[in-house]
Amino acid sequence: MVRLRRMLTDFAGVVRSGEEIGWLLNHLRQVPATAGMDYPNVSAHQIHNAFQLTELVLEAALTRCESRGTHFRSDYPAKNDTEFCKHVIQQQGRKVKLQ
Repeated sequence: MVRLRRMLTDFAGVVRSGEEIGWLLNHLRQVPATAGMDYPNVSAHQIHNAFQLTELVLEAALTRCESRGTHFRSDYPAKNDTEFCKHVIQQQGRKVKLQ
């Protein structure tokens, strides 16, 4: 969990780019589903949930090609109301969409 937090800070912190977000997302998807099962003080469910939530947040951040509020992308520093003044909709097993 500490490593996950550090990676989020380094690659998906306050200022982030699509390249960094994409790298981290690809890296996390390579982690086996059984990761963390050997930590007795943290349940496997907590670790699984943390990875799943992280993946959702990264997918949403990668989809939103703009900067808005606390979401700042160095590769898209401006706000874009025309394309992104919408909600991010995510469902398991489906592509992220804006609505």
